[in-house]
Amino acid sequence: MLETGRKLKVNIMKKISRYIHAMLVAIALGAHARAATSVSRHGITWTFDRDRVTGVYANGDPWVVGPVVITAITPKPSVGRNGSMLNPTLGSRQAFDDRYIATYNPYDNTLNVGIKLPLTVAANSSLISSISAVNYQQWGLTQMFAVLTCVSSPPPTGSFRPAYIGAAIKTSPWNASSLNFAKLQKLPTTGFTTIPNWANYEADFEKLWFEKDLTWTGRYLHAPYQAANGYGKDMAIKTGDVALMLNMNYSDDVKRKLLINYVQYGIDIAGIRAAGGRWYDTGGHNIGRLAPLMVAATALDDASLQARLDGTQLGFSEYCQTFFVTQADVDRVRYTADGRPRLPYTSANIGMPEWGETHTDNPTRDGNNWNAYYRDICGGQLTAPAMAARVMGIRLLSKWEQMYLYQERHLNYEQGSTYKGEFNYNPTPAFHKQFYNTYKTYTPGTVITPPPQTVTFAIGDRIEVSAITNVRATAALTGTLLGVQPALAKGTIIGGPIGKDANNITWWQIDYDTGVDGWSGQDNFVKITSPPPPPPPVVTFAIGDRVELANNTNVRSSGALTGTLLGTQVAFAKGTIVGGPIGKDANNITWWQMDYDTGVDGWSGQDNFVKIPAVKPSRPTGLKTE
Repeated sequence: MLETGRKLKVNIMKKISRYIHAMLVAIALGAHARAATSVSRHGITWTFDRDRVTGVYANGDPWVVGPVVITAITPKPSVGRNGSMLNPTLGSRQAFDDRYIATYNPYDNTLNVGIKLPLTVAANSSLISSISAVNYQQWGLTQMFAVLTCVSSPPPTGSFRPAYIGAAIKTSPWNASSLNFAKLQKLPTTGFTTIPNWANYEADFEKLWFEKDLTWTGRYLHAPYQAANGYGKDMAIKTGDVALMLNMNYSDDVKRKLLINYVQYGIDIAGIRAAGGRWYDTGGHNIGRLAPLMVAATALDDASLQARLDGTQLGFSEYCQTFFVTQADVDRVRYTADGRPRLPYTSANIGMPEWGETHTDNPTRDGNNWNAYYRDICGGQLTAPAMAARVMGIRLLSKWEQMYLYQERHLNYEQGSTYKGEFNYNPTPAFHKQFYNTYKTYTPGTVITPPPQTVTFAIGDRIEVSAITNVRATAALTGTLLGVQPALAKGTIIGGPIGKDANNITWWQIDYDTGVDGWSGQDNFVKITSPPPPPPPVVTFAIGDRVELANNTNVRSSGALTGTLLGTQVAFAKGTIVGGPIGKDANNITWWQMDYDTGVDGWSGQDNFVKIPAVKPSRPTGLKTE
């Protein structure tokens, strides 16, 4: 018995000692580290066997000093659901969900460490955990990915997370404090009719954009926040939007969160490239990964990241699909078995910057026609990385003029007089197109003085909103959100302008024709000439008129809200006006003295009155005293 008591006491002392040690380490490291028995990220929680020294990277992803024993993961992993992978490698095999198409992304239960708890995770490890969709769906079967990085020692405050693939030693060579905002431009937004939603992209890129299958089947592994349908083209629109937005005239404070999240994605892309990963040319599946690395390499001003931009390495689909036509392309026999149009090149085309569906890996699928399959999908997504590189001054780092010159050729045709609509289904995004048209000749260092703000709207103007538009109580993003107006809602400007504010928004007070009124930013405004809707017909009342009440209505001793409340008449009660009017008073009420057919008589406001052509019925004797 005494021996048992001694062992219990020793175990308690060990636990206390471990806790104190973790606390002392955390205190010594400062506010960014703490002792914790669990950490969480985006709905996923990892629980440890005891207190461990933990913290978060610049983008919010957690780290823990290891080795560490993980005793639980929530949501709870099971065979084929909510799986976890330790130090994943490139390839199609996965351990997250067994409902993926087996021939595309085969499930390997031996790789699912989530069902092998307790799990000892060594230092210099990345644990990827997931949340599975409840019901089967083709896209977004894995709803969320999150990464826990196990380190040998706490990283400095503000560190970027090491890549989950391609970083054998989980140290942090890059820090948010090293971001050089001066490398990003502050190009005026004047004249832009559409700029994507900043907050939406902050939320999207805060999450882990996980990839391990770099073939076309990798589309199925993408989470919904990467692209609703998992497709590379839709990922490219997002990554392209952000690359351009970060070079526009927003303050460093406004840019900071999105930049950190986006640079982290660029670091993960560099890690995949370091591991030998290559987003090869496969239609529209693998585009969109170049732009984040461009921004990361530029903002961190890092030579190792910049070296990954070298197009001669053919690591990105944007490079693999663009080329200068050579004699070999003229002589090549085209693939025709699929029945898709592929016109041959001629000697006159030699030297022309061109695009090909799978040019590097299978150039027989190239075609000298604007309606070549996937040309619209991919060509339109080249504008954002090309323009980001131009305005940041890193175009030469690519060593791949083919991409830049083809991008110009593609968009100039799309906007030219000979365009026949080949890209109408997948046009260059409007924001990218407008950025190109505005800054296609810009070189870094050019001082652009925006013209004085031209207020194209004025009080009294009629407007229509081109997209769903927030309505706020005051002219600021911090103003209470009163509601939203749908696209094509109309209204009249009755106040303003206020701004542009720090978020580059000019605010106007709007009296919308229907729905909520208040302050809205003008970005979605379109001036219209239609007159406001006619006011409702003015119904005038007079002594002797018969009325019916549309709603329950108070009856007072005098024509004012301060008059004694004598009682209430119910909806549809009828009566005759016998006195008044008084008002409109300070509360915008016009009062009439009423002789109701039954119940209490007195003064009521006319807002609930409906004039009726009825004749006052005779009253049974004795039912009411005048």
